[in-house]
Amino acid sequence: MKWKTTLVLLTIALALAVYIKFYESKRPNTEEAKRQAQNVVNFSREKIDGIVIQNGDDKIDMRRRDNKWRLETPIKDQADNSLIENLLFDLESWQKDATIPAKQIEAEKNKLNEYGLSKPKLRLKLLGPDAPPEILFGKDAALEGKMYVRFENSKETFLTAQSIKKEIGKKPEEFRDKKLTDLISAQVSRVVLKTAAGEMELQKKGDHWEIMKPLRARGDDQKIGDLIAQVTTAHIQQFVADDRGDLHPYGLAEPRGSITLFTQDDKQGQMLQIGAVPEKEKDQIYVRFSSRAFVYTLPKKTEEILNTRPGENWTIASRNNTPANSSEVHRLIDTLQGEQVTKFMEDVASDLPKYGLDKPQLQLTFSSFASENTAETKAGERPFATIAFGKVDGENVYARLGDEPFIVTVRRGLLDQIFTDPLQWQELAIFKFKPEQIHSFSVVTDKELSLVRGANNQWTWQEGRGAIDQVNAQSLLNTLSMLHAVRWVGATTPPHAFEKPQLVATFTTSPDDKALHKLTVGEAGGDGMWFARADEHEGIFVLSTPDLNALKLPLVSQSSPSPSSIPSVVTSPSAMPSPKR
Repeated sequence: MKWKTTLVLLTIALALAVYIKFYESKRPNTEEAKRQAQNVVNFSREKIDGIVIQNGDDKIDMRRRDNKWRLETPIKDQADNSLIENLLFDLESWQKDATIPAKQIEAEKNKLNEYGLSKPKLRLKLLGPDAPPEILFGKDAALEGKMYVRFENSKETFLTAQSIKKEIGKKPEEFRDKKLTDLISAQVSRVVLKTAAGEMELQKKGDHWEIMKPLRARGDDQKIGDLIAQVTTAHIQQFVADDRGDLHPYGLAEPRGSITLFTQDDKQGQMLQIGAVPEKEKDQIYVRFSSRAFVYTLPKKTEEILNTRPGENWTIASRNNTPANSSEVHRLIDTLQGEQVTKFMEDVASDLPKYGLDKPQLQLTFSSFASENTAETKAGERPFATIAFGKVDGENVYARLGDEPFIVTVRRGLLDQIFTDPLQWQELAIFKFKPEQIHSFSVVTDKELSLVRGANNQWTWQEGRGAIDQVNAQSLLNTLSMLHAVRWVGATTPPHAFEKPQLVATFTTSPDDKALHKLTVGEAGGDGMWFARADEHEGIFVLSTPDLNALKLPLVSQSSPSPSSIPSVVTSPSAMPSPKR
């Protein structure tokens, strides 16, 4: 054989081998081929970029862009990605139970009408490269859970499961995404919160959050994360209307507040506005979400956003950083933000002694915190504003801001709203236990009753007799274990406050607990309050009447209790010395 002939034969053999390998690699194996032959429809999910459903007069058109599905008809909105992806997945695995050949259909007149496939109301069209023909859905078959379907360009009919019909036979709004936004919390780098109290801006620096407005301070990462999650995890309850009409019925013409989430790449942000509560659905609230241009309802708890204070927990630095009453700190800040000058006295502060500002009676300093060095400031605490209060002049008091040259007057009552006793800034939690942690307790009023936790968490007497009212015992513990003060009076004990205690309660948290927790409730302090003290806290606080009533619930069960058998507390008319606020 000549070498040229050999070369030609080798070339042909090599080409044939390459062709066979390529062709065979593209052909499904026997098992896959069987599966595909049994499928109602074969397509590549990744290539589908549109779905059109015709359901009677309703046309639902959905398109995929950037791997996200959107409704285009009859409304423009985010579509439920998971619902549509599940539909495509189910279509891929949708199998024939039987095939009725086109010849048989043609041989039997009106067979398509009988199957409901002559002019079907329900149609499904997949759009994209190599997409199959439109699928027509007919009547349900006599076999349970089965129905007839065919393709637009064929009379061949298949008997198959009704599952796909149920998935596409929905109203248009059922295809809308009920998840408010596709943002995830980790993507958010900036937050602007607007409420009736003012505006707050939060900025993420590295892995931590900072408050930029109204004061520069460290943010509480956990609280801010929870705030953002209230939006990113919110689920829509009802689709109400688009936002191009009258928003007054929803309380959104002048919303009560808003929160806007920004990502690094989104300078416009996604804004959620909070409106009114629907008349019929009291557990919901109207909202408007800018990125979707619609009015929805969300669960009513969403309005908690308006009460958010995402700053770090405050501590009392002069008392070894013990926890402070953060709400009182915010109250003071809000009060000062809303305070207005009553009169401008001098443009140049030349005579400070005249106004008592050379030696102020009270000085208030605000500091900011920077977590890292910048061109303007160094990391750490930095005082940025000081307000000095001088002499009192009638209903006003002289004041000066920092080194400003102006001397002004403000309301005298403002001084009463600034605590000068560190104890008045303490947090309001007196005890921080769970009711089940308490092992034994004693309550002394006009008599002493002592109980200890026994088997099966039932209470037994240490001091007392009769059947124990287990429900009242549990209610008493619920109040005692997590007792909160209404406010702190301070270090000074009001005269005669504890000469005749109304109640003394003690408890332990385990059989071996040598630390006895003790609460003493004294005389009435006016306004439905009672002076009280706890051995593990310094200072005097006031307790509410409902809490005192709960601590005085009868522990002895009575067969026929009457109102007179339940002790109640009557507020004494004696006036309580007003603590400085």
